[in-house]
Amino acid sequence: MIRRFRFSVLATALAIFAPLACGVTSGNSGSNTNWLRTCTDADDCSDGYDCLCGVCTSACEIEGDGCSQDAAQCTALSKVGCAPDDDHESACLPNCSDDAGCESFGDGLACETGVCVAKTALDVPADPPEHLDLPDLEPLSGPATLTLGGDSPCVTREGRVWCWGSNQAGQAAQPPSDQHAPIAEIDGLEGVARIVAGGQHKCALTEDGRVYCWGVNDRGQAGSESAPEMTCSLLVLDSGPRDVPCQPTPTLVPDLPAAVGLTLNDTTTCAWFEDGDFTCWGETSYLADAEAALDEGVSWLALGHDTLCAISKASHQLWCTGNTGPAFDSLSEIDLAFEFDGGPAFGCALDVGGDVNCWGRDDAGERGLSSFGSPEPDANDPPAIREDALEVQVGQNHACALLVDGTVSCWGRNDSSETGAPPDVTPRCDGMPCQPTPTPVLGLPTAVDLASRGGTSCALSEDAALYCWGGADSGSPWRIPGPWEGGKNSCDGIDHAITSEVLEARRSAYDSMSCETERDCVEVDLGVSCYQGCQSAPMHKKRADAMTAELARVEDTYCASVDDLNCNFARPECPPRTGELACVEGACVRFDANVTECENACACKVLKELAYDPPQVQQECYSLKLHRIVSCVTCDRSGIYFAISNTGQAAFVGDAVVELWSEPGVALREPVTFELSLEPGEHSGPLFIESSGTAGLGLARLVAADSCDFMPEWTDTPFDMPAPVTCSE
Repeated sequence: MIRRFRFSVLATALAIFAPLACGVTSGNSGSNTNWLRTCTDADDCSDGYDCLCGVCTSACEIEGDGCSQDAAQCTALSKVGCAPDDDHESACLPNCSDDAGCESFGDGLACETGVCVAKTALDVPADPPEHLDLPDLEPLSGPATLTLGGDSPCVTREGRVWCWGSNQAGQAAQPPSDQHAPIAEIDGLEGVARIVAGGQHKCALTEDGRVYCWGVNDRGQAGSESAPEMTCSLLVLDSGPRDVPCQPTPTLVPDLPAAVGLTLNDTTTCAWFEDGDFTCWGETSYLADAEAALDEGVSWLALGHDTLCAISKASHQLWCTGNTGPAFDSLSEIDLAFEFDGGPAFGCALDVGGDVNCWGRDDAGERGLSSFGSPEPDANDPPAIREDALEVQVGQNHACALLVDGTVSCWGRNDSSETGAPPDVTPRCDGMPCQPTPTPVLGLPTAVDLASRGGTSCALSEDAALYCWGGADSGSPWRIPGPWEGGKNSCDGIDHAITSEVLEARRSAYDSMSCETERDCVEVDLGVSCYQGCQSAPMHKKRADAMTAELARVEDTYCASVDDLNCNFARPECPPRTGELACVEGACVRFDANVTECENACACKVLKELAYDPPQVQQECYSLKLHRIVSCVTCDRSGIYFAISNTGQAAFVGDAVVELWSEPGVALREPVTFELSLEPGEHSGPLFIESSGTAGLGLARLVAADSCDFMPEWTDTPFDMPAPVTCSE
């Protein structure tokens, strides 16, 4: 059966996809017995009628001429599974609610998507329509594995490797470029069991234990003796481009025994072997005590920023350089965050019973103990995951575990959807969006492999479909189609083509189009009727109109064939939408006051910025500071949100007066007084000053009664005081 096409678009965006009724005249649909007679071609119909969708009817244009028959609507032929002919793409067809509603027009009719058509027009064709441009997919089978690192993912299946993404130093194993590399199979690699990624280099472990490495090689991490001399221009944050030694071609690391495992960070690579021995190359100065401490051998290694942790082959206990690891035992694998952010190390360990325990920083619930700011672990702490885990992966400030039932649970920081949910619908850890309790990632099929790095995680399904979440994108998991999925029939080609086009539509959803208030925002499901997913995005309603039109084109192109070929695409369980849409500094977001502890999305923005830049005690006595002014416009009120912090060494109790000026001597409004009580290093909650009607750029300063020679200072950058708005219904 042809499934009815549905888009869930909030507010006004639904209107453009409501059924479009043609301009029905007073004519009687039964006045001409030729109307809706079944036919095989136009010769079966009277003059003025065409044979369309197996019935005699008149052609029409969706946005042009209407239908002369009563209760008929102008319907795109592809919507009901009928192939358009060379001259006509739409036809006037009578409305119906079921097959019985078509009986009055004659025999051989069926009700499809709300209109009557000939049953013969719905016969399943042997092949998809010729107009589909389907990818040529090779048949593939067996499990797949993936890795993330340096913004350059790789997938392995049947010993073959595909990489893409950031490629300045050839870390995608393609010719170096400052442009992102497309998905491409890597030449020169065969029989690969797994790829392991560091910061900007990667290594492949083959099924027979050989190791090939490529990418940045400034410390010899890609294998100094084996890698040819070459330099790549690498863009370094805060210092611009610099030339570094690199090796974009996978190159065998010589003189190694057959390896059973690899671990990498930014500057170091380590391999371990069946007998428990291990070796490391690249930057190894921080590993001086490792060889002696691990003389009984290892069964697992993991590199952090400047740390190596190992599982003893004899005792199965955790050991880390500098004695930084807790006393966990009975372990099977470990993972560490190697992205350095100035904080303490962060890692997680999986034991043989399926428990996951984490240690290190916990400012955003990274330890998964349903709270944050926990002290270092001890033997009495509960595990983050109990008995159910098969694998654990650690990102910069979050972690994820693959469970025995194929689900994935994540916890930790969530300011970029690291845990698989939009940031403003999860709790706060000292103002930062977080998920301190391991929580299932909804919208995923049954997973068999997992990877986390930085702020991104990805999972592979049983049939090698790749889903990712976090990073620059904020929302639920979205699918990245690739040739590693393979194919056996036309359904696989349609599946790949649809997901590729939906992914491209998703990328374009984030083109800049500034909202003014929440009334400008709608939420669009980036799916189509025959291939539904959990990809959704809040966006400006004008962007939504273009987005839904693009998805309708995908629907018209592919979905009739999906049903004709009986393609059975899985429908994932999507997370429920909670809260409401909001506009914050020109961006549409989803906000839930029930879980964020903020009165609105603008207040949450202030808390998030405070979490990134907490007040530091610097001055003697007290020193008050205005933090992060956020302009906020809603249909209820307009103004600015901000916070006040105490960066001094003494408590402040008293009144703080905020003055707002558009220029010296010209006030934007009268001063506003706040009664505060702040200990050293503390900040207030979000504070609000409503616009008095005068809009424009301004500067702010604090004035406080004091005995500490407190000097009021203007804010470093101007803020925008918005004008009040009135939202029409």
